[in-house]
Amino acid sequence: MTIEECFKQNNYVEAVFDPIPSFDGYWTFSIDNLFENSLMENNKSLFGKFYEETYQKPMLNIFHNSNILKVLPFMVSLPNENKIGRCLKYSEQHFYSFIIGLLNQNVDKYKRNKEEQKAFIESIIAEYQNGRERLNEKLVEAIKIKCERLKDVLDNEVNSEYFDVVSSDFDLYGHNLEFKDYVSDAYSFFKSLEEGLPNLKDFFDQKLDYKNLAKCFYPDTFALLFAKIIYEYCLSHEKEGRIPNAYTYLMFYKKAIEEMIKTDKKYDPRITYILPSGAKLRRYSRWDFQKEYHSLIDRHQEIKEISLPSLNAEEKDRYKDISFMEKYNHLYDDDVTLNWRLLPEGKRIKQGNVNISRINSSDNKKSIEERIKEVNERIKTLESSGYIGLPRVSANQCFAGYYAFFYPNGIVVLEKFWESEEELIPAKYNATYVMNIDNFLEMSKMPKIDLMEYIKNNPDNGVKRIYHSSYNYWQVSLNEAINNPNLEDKINMVVDFIKNMGSEGKTHE
Repeated sequence: MTIEECFKQNNYVEAVFDPIPSFDGYWTFSIDNLFENSLMENNKSLFGKFYEETYQKPMLNIFHNSNILKVLPFMVSLPNENKIGRCLKYSEQHFYSFIIGLLNQNVDKYKRNKEEQKAFIESIIAEYQNGRERLNEKLVEAIKIKCERLKDVLDNEVNSEYFDVVSSDFDLYGHNLEFKDYVSDAYSFFKSLEEGLPNLKDFFDQKLDYKNLAKCFYPDTFALLFAKIIYEYCLSHEKEGRIPNAYTYLMFYKKAIEEMIKTDKKYDPRITYILPSGAKLRRYSRWDFQKEYHSLIDRHQEIKEISLPSLNAEEKDRYKDISFMEKYNHLYDDDVTLNWRLLPEGKRIKQGNVNISRINSSDNKKSIEERIKEVNERIKTLESSGYIGLPRVSANQCFAGYYAFFYPNGIVVLEKFWESEEELIPAKYNATYVMNIDNFLEMSKMPKIDLMEYIKNNPDNGVKRIYHSSYNYWQVSLNEAINNPNLEDKINMVVDFIKNMGSEGKTHE
């Protein structure tokens, strides 16, 4: 078994950059550790080649000055524009932060006090809200002034009114250079920024092929490296109270390790990791990761392990709808799990044993075997109907024994299969109820409600009842109700409903 095979529902690369379930927000990382752990080919770093093709060459074509490459960029994982799945790009935010930082030198502060300089920097940052083009225009205006001052020093030397402030910048930044070389290099660099920024255009909108990125590493190295990268990113945001959504990869990797060591007890990949301080961890291993992971979990009791039902390729897509999954993930909240229990991965609803020889369809009344057979068929149908989760109502007595199937379009199907699940006695006089989230929430707030009475007394409630008159009728009607619902507010979503169930369900007697 390989580490790639141990990631179950997620491809091991997608588990990092485009996982299921998907999530909102972004996380960033520097590329120094990617250089450090890259595969080598003909004595050249494969990641270095990837970086050259995707960043260095395009940036040199835009700015025509190699100094633009002196500061290594960051990469950022973020949602796609349509909020379906995630992607990887170079970080625009880090690039512009670097450029803006270069406009906070002494030569830029000339004849400005501290408050005026702060307002100047803030005015540039504020332009980002008006779009990248306007930000570039604002930066070019400021850089042009800086270039004029540097050129004045080059032309007039000590007679320039800017000589002293440029000299103070030289003392800070002119390492191993003569003063004139420092000023000349600075002028050339900022002139290239002035000319290049308008041509930057959509560079930072371009998505990186993260599968090609992964080819620069051994799979075991890649999986462990990004576990460490994401762990450190989570650690840096821990003071905010709730760690970033990227932590889900740590769960995927932890489970993959557990699968791996079932067949290889000595499995122990190692990486070199450079902390922000510059210290190198020469022997960071999966043992170190497991120790750090459990420490993180111990500190954050709000973290819930995620289990997914078995999914085919088409079903995986619905778990990449970030807006939807943001709501669905609340099924794991503490106030939800008090009243609902998500069936664990691989857990199926119990089916009854049927003695086919005892089924006599000519009887006016269905035999117990025939009723069990129909219940089994309904179970199979609903379990293959494309639901996105299978919570079970456990605390609310009036819903005891029911299963609720949630669908991406906001529909809920409520079904009770067995009167007694232990003895597998088919439920009597039941129907299937199809409703939207609002209907279900309204009913759940009513203590000791009887579904049939509720529907009878509220004919305009939007709840559809499908009778169990025959399996064929039931199956056709169910498919129509799920896929072609005539219900309003199709995606008022699980959060409000589930959270209200968590609070309201406690009061039910």
